[in-house]
Amino acid sequence: MKIELFVVDCETDSSRVLLTLPAVIGRGNDADLVVEHPEVSRHHCRLFWFQNAVHIQDLRSLNGTIVGSKRIQNSESPIQPNETFTVGPVQFQINYSPQEVPASDVSGSTSRSRARVVSNSTNSGSAALKK
Repeated sequence: MKIELFVVDCETDSSRVLLTLPAVIGRGNDADLVVEHPEVSRHHCRLFWFQNAVHIQDLRSLNGTIVGSKRIQNSESPIQPNETFTVGPVQFQINYSPQEVPASDVSGSTSRSRARVVSNSTNSGSAALKK
């Protein structure tokens, strides 16, 4: 399953990221989407497909993950198309088509494209998006 993320509340060089689910967002180099900022945990949250919707799971991050205006620290939540979520200083809007997918797509792919969001300063919310 592929999804699009749009950066909506952060200064970046690019505002669009394509991800294959399941995908981990975090500061660690092994994350599928790397957000290089001290407010982001190495493995901050995970996006995955379940029961015909994308779900987001906070991976016991120190600062939690925000969906809309609700903090989901140490838990998970479905996330609807065009809904926003925040990881550290970066707010994303998710875009996907809610449709049934084959079971093989639910488990994920071993070949994933990686993207990187790099903070311009440790004290600011600005970041640069690198692919």
